[in-house]
Amino acid sequence: MQFGKIQGLALVVLGIVLLGIQVVFYMTPTTVISGPTAASQAEHHKVSPFMGIIGLVSLVGGAAMIVTANRRDEPNSKNRVK
Repeated sequence: MQFGKIQGLALVVLGIVLLGIQVVFYMTPTTVISGPTAASQAEHHKVSPFMGIIGLVSLVGGAAMIVTANRRDEPNSKNRVK
């Protein structure tokens, strides 16, 4: 594997991990108990969208690096073997 493909694959994995963490933070409610006899209530987190945005950008950038790494290694049309 070429170095560009490895970097692209690493960015794709990082993007998937960051998007997964964003989903977990967004979907997991916190339990709030107010008083000894009160029932627990679910309250949503205030989640910053920056982790998901960075994950999406790295996912797209990594995929673009993987696709373009193939083309860079191919010889020019006039120099290729026929």
